[in-house]
Amino acid sequence: MAKIIKDFQVEVSKQEILRLLGHTSKPEEIKERSKKLVEEMISFSCDLIKPEGIFVIRESRELPEECFFDSEKVAFCICTIGKSLEKQVERLTNQGELARVVTLDAIGSVAAESTAEHLNQVIADEAKKKKLYGNTRFSPGYGGWKLEAQRFIFDILPAEKIGVRLNRSFMMIPRKSVSFAVNLSRNRFKDENSDPCQICGLKECRFRKDA
Repeated sequence: MAKIIKDFQVEVSKQEILRLLGHTSKPEEIKERSKKLVEEMISFSCDLIKPEGIFVIRESRELPEECFFDSEKVAFCICTIGKSLEKQVERLTNQGELARVVTLDAIGSVAAESTAEHLNQVIADEAKKKKLYGNTRFSPGYGGWKLEAQRFIFDILPAEKIGVRLNRSFMMIPRKSVSFAVNLSRNRFKDENSDPCQICGLKECRFRKDA
């Protein structure tokens, strides 16, 4: 049975936001104006970020073998920060506030990733109760897993319960949403504590942390 997780807060890292905005230089070299704008928009976004997620753990024998290797169970999750931030991005775009638009959008991306990390930890805690270990979470469209697999996850989880849907291009709405799977086994995985970027095949990605 799927579990819904809500009423939690996520950390929005100012440094990670600056990195997504292209400020890859040393902290002391980043312009004060850029820092102030990020701080202003983080404060502005506080009431716009409403994280929640839904997940389920399934037996791997019920699933396509090519996707879920060396596992006994697989956790599937869909999470989101909601649509409020997205609406503000649209409003600011219409007002021509492009600097604020780009910054707020980056904040949304960081918040969505933090939400996924929180749900991943919830799943890890749940797996621990069952004496299972998890490997690195992976998402459709990354690391060789086709984007079309979104439909597979949405068929398993009632995403409408957290206000998320899938369009014809297999993109999630609201946009600041994340879907992923985690293999679970009674034996430890080699990549148990690795960063998702280390196993992803997308080298040219602005979200890549080892770029």
